[in-house]
Amino acid sequence: MILIIEPHPDDCCISAFRFCKEFRDRITLYSVFTNDRRDSKKFCRHMGINYFEFPPIEDSQMNEYKMKRSLLYDGVNSYDCQQEYYWKILGEKYSEVLDSLEQVCLKLQPKEVVTCLGIYHPFHVIVNMAVKALCPECKMFVDLPYASRKYGKKIYEDSRYLPEMSYEQDEENSKEKIKIFLDSYPTEKGMMRWDRDVIAKHTEIILGGVRC
Repeated sequence: MILIIEPHPDDCCISAFRFCKEFRDRITLYSVFTNDRRDSKKFCRHMGINYFEFPPIEDSQMNEYKMKRSLLYDGVNSYDCQQEYYWKILGEKYSEVLDSLEQVCLKLQPKEVVTCLGIYHPFHVIVNMAVKALCPECKMFVDLPYASRKYGKKIYEDSRYLPEMSYEQDEENSKEKIKIFLDSYPTEKGMMRWDRDVIAKHTEIILGGVRC
């Protein structure tokens, strides 16, 4: 069984849609945080994958914690920099996430674990850190739409992780992805004003090992 751990409902759909299609008979999805009464049950029904019911963690507004993008430049490793930054200000939330994920993995005993790379969004970053603490050999999807931004591309490049598989979005799959996204997460329709092309057409990348 492949356990996909998404930070929020919609992250898996946005960033790992084609991966879910390819391995649908083996996937179980767990959402760590609640957000605007969203959940991924309808998405799972569309995709034919399992949804794991487990008490989620209450979400907070990203803007309360996000770091200044200027801190990601000036020659620093932006991937390490964001992890250190959010560790300092979200240590208690990290511990809460780690405890929850320990219980989930104990119950499910997954053969493989997939989570987000953790690009810029504070809760994406701490979920990534918690999953890697529990499952060092986990695979990761590259977080959209953040990875399409200038700062997101730098974070991805600085992460040192190698692509394991990529999924180019053709017109047919792009239309299916948008349709399922809008039906599964109706409160997120506003995102389409800014990110429709990114969500539908951007290459989805699953990462494996660290670069030498």
